[in-house]
Amino acid sequence: MIDKKAVVLVVESGNAALSALDAGPDQYSSILMDVAMAGLNGLECTRFIREHKQERDRGTIQRQHQ
Repeated sequence: MIDKKAVVLVVESGNAALSALDAGPDQYSSILMDVAMAGLNGLECTRFIREHKQERDRGTIQRQHQ
């Protein structure tokens, strides 16, 4: 069996998430977004990624932080 490791990057806002994705687009196979992030929220950020970055194959998971 192949041992796979996940690398996690935590950012504080949707704008920071977009910057991280721009800096290394091939580094991320999935994106987990908090719906209520500061600045550009998770819903807006996901919409922007799908519309402007042709990211239709990458998994995006959104959740509400409580």
